Amino acid sequence: MPRRFVRPVVLSAVTLVAFGVCQQGGSEPAIAEETKPSEKITFGNDIKPLLAEKCGKCHGAERPKKGIDYVTSYDTIMRTVKSGKPDESRLYRSIAGKGGKPMPPKSPLTEAEIAKIKTWIADGAKKN
Repeated sequence: MPRRFVRPVVLSAVTLVAFGVCQQGGSEPAIAEETKPSEKITFGNDIKPLLAEKCGKCHGAERPKKGIDYVTSYDTIMRTVKSGKPDESRLYRSIAGKGGKPMPPKSPLTEAEIAKIKTWIADGAKKN
């Protein structure tokens, strides 16, 4: 292709890409609904049922492995949580696989579920 045609073709392509980007709906980054800061995550509605379902088989009232009951005891859960500090919390580090394989080992939590627990801890890990 002659040089005099290359520049207009490249400029046209760049213009079309820029136009397409500007026409996309919304300017917010794609974030899972569970991690939006405006959503209020509560212990009773979100965290306790999630922990009971995913962790209760090994960390329930009947067989609390390592003395941790994630099904019935908020106080026991809080032994593994540093309020406001998810990266220092044993619960978050375990489910996220930081320092070992993710818990539970056979069916780890989804990224959205992990984000929900991280947000709850970061927001103070309240018993609400």
